[in-house]
Amino acid sequence: MPSLPGTLGDLEDSYVFAHPTPSPDGERVAVFGLLPTTDEDFLLEERPEADDDESWTDVDEALEELTDSLWDEDEPPEDREDDVAGPGVVFALVTDDGEQIVDGDLESMVDLGTAEMSADHDHDLEEAVEAPEEVDVPLYWPGGKLYIVHKDGVRVWEAWDTTEGSPTHLEWSPDGKSLLVLHQEADRLHLVMVDADADGVSVNLCKGLPIFWDWQPDGHTLAVRVTDPETDVSLMQLIDTHGKEPTRTLGEAGSFYAPAWRPDGSALAWAVQGAREDRLVLTAADGSSEEVLLSYPGRGAFQWDATGRYLAVAVSPEGEGPFGAIELLDLEGSGTRTLFHGIFVALRWLDDGSGLLVCQADDDDESLHWVLVGLDGSARPVGVAFLPSREAAVGLHFFEQLGRSHPFLSPDGRYVVFSGHSLGKIVEGGPGMDPIPGILEQPDEQPPAIFVAPLDGGPTVMVGHGHFACFGLGE
Repeated sequence: MPSLPGTLGDLEDSYVFAHPTPSPDGERVAVFGLLPTTDEDFLLEERPEADDDESWTDVDEALEELTDSLWDEDEPPEDREDDVAGPGVVFALVTDDGEQIVDGDLESMVDLGTAEMSADHDHDLEEAVEAPEEVDVPLYWPGGKLYIVHKDGVRVWEAWDTTEGSPTHLEWSPDGKSLLVLHQEADRLHLVMVDADADGVSVNLCKGLPIFWDWQPDGHTLAVRVTDPETDVSLMQLIDTHGKEPTRTLGEAGSFYAPAWRPDGSALAWAVQGAREDRLVLTAADGSSEEVLLSYPGRGAFQWDATGRYLAVAVSPEGEGPFGAIELLDLEGSGTRTLFHGIFVALRWLDDGSGLLVCQADDDDESLHWVLVGLDGSARPVGVAFLPSREAAVGLHFFEQLGRSHPFLSPDGRYVVFSGHSLGKIVEGGPGMDPIPGILEQPDEQPPAIFVAPLDGGPTVMVGHGHFACFGLGE
């Protein structure tokens, strides 16, 4: 990738920007710099300090050694829930008027075409949304860099780098002063906190596989669900990011991904492992009390409304695959009720608390469709049905973590953004261009598009082509 004019420091040639993450103030974008490679390079490369007879001779072996695959094809489906997504979303920064700030000739670097789920795929819903059996993941050399790009497209600085492993996820702290880097090295993930302003200042907070977390609103405490891959034991821990207090372990965690702090930071929602069903509990921030809210079978996911009165609980009774119902807990007196029945893959509270935006799945045509679910249980469709791009499918599956750092709902709550192949009528608008035209697709494939749909029932607009899109966090 060519250097940008006026940058602070140089961006090395051939680096691919991946996993763009907007800052809370909307002024900056943090992004990984990854160095792609080819099958031939992998075949020629040898492990560091290895004998000649230990050189890499198999591309699949090399890829597994460096980055791991998205899903282990030999692993039983019921054991796949803790798989961790890898990198691969190419970054293009586009202004409101459609000007492309970051560009690059990627044709000789990486081909994501075969990783795309085209409109004529024959996977069933669970394979398409959660665990594709045959996905070619982009190949990258070990290591990577963390860049911070100002929205003016001129100021860029390098905050962190590593020569080993593979960075997989990126998230800002609530105050915008630091970033969390989820970094995979060998058979462990490392959660690293990086100072956004000081070059190379970082601290390793924990390691395991997998790792999911939520920031306490004050920005000082992380609630982390971390699993030891050797014992398969998951623990819920509270980590003081300032290092003033020792890490506290709350207990053994049940089947869920990310814990959820109440919006005022007074308590944490998480699930305790049970013999037959897990127990959703509310633990006070200081550990002084714990309340059992409900029990659920399989896997759960939980999200608070903005006031902290309601907790929406998505339940997947089978423990894997899409969810089947939303339980609504009213912590101010009206108890628990089933708000929604149906197959869905992601949800998000509306900021005004009037309901939830849900990404529903359709068994008939294996598509996804956004719906607005009101507190009275009503459901209204939003936008057109679509088949998600591979990157969008991964983002929706891990919505508990990615939905916070890469929101699909606009800051004003008026629009939802998604990428893939439309199955309905759309209107072309916005930039109306492919950020990287024709490079990431096979010649005979239709590239995925980026769509924006208003929640008020207006037409769905195609704003361009791309594999992934999210809104900024600023107003």
